[in-house]
Order: sequence, then C-alpha cells, then structure tokens
Amino acid sequence: MNIKITDLKKYLSNKTSDEMKQEIIELFKNYKNVQEYFTLKIFPKNEENILKKYKQIIKNEFSPDRGEPKLRYSIMRTAISDFRKLSKHPKNMADNSSGAKLLSMVKIY
Repeated sequence: MNIKITDLKKYLSNKTSDEMKQEIIELFKNYKNVQEYFTLKIFPKNEENILKKYKQIIKNEFSPDRGEPKLRYSIMRTAISDFRKLSKHPKNMADNSSGAKLLSMVKIY
C-alpha cells in the first residue's frame, strides 16, 4: 500500500519539533540519496562534486578503467534519474522536451 501525501501530513502534524528532527536525522543516516539531497540544500556549491560522481558512474559503463564496457542501460538510466531528482540547475540537465534521455553530464570526453 502506498502512502499518500495527506497521510504523511497527518503523521507529521502529530510530531513535535524534536521528533521531526530525529526523523530527518534517521533518514539522513539510512539513505544515501537523502544525504546527497541535504548536501545540495545546505551546500549548493557541492553540486559539481555530486555531478562528478554521476558522470563517473556513466563513464564506467561506457569506458571503464579496466575491462570491457558493460553498457548497462539500466545503470546509466538510474544514475541520470537520481541526479535529475537532486539537481535543480538547468545547466546540468538536457532539454527533456526534445526527448533527450541523457543529462549534459554524459559529456565525458
């Protein structure tokens, strides 16, 4: 069963400020994407470092340092999707209306 936003709002409205902070800290400790999200919220200039991480994931699929390229589209698509959720800067994203699936981070070479 998927939780709805209204259910989440009800749950959160019953929490004190300290309980809310504790919930956020637990999320931060347990989920890497939450850590990246808050890193960008608190230190927006770190987007370039996170961009480099996702570039490296894609680069490793096309031309790894060792071995043959695996070209796993699902890994590349997940990396792009994850970065798109984090990044709010249009300079780091391709024009989605043109059907482009890759972010500008695919400019590896």
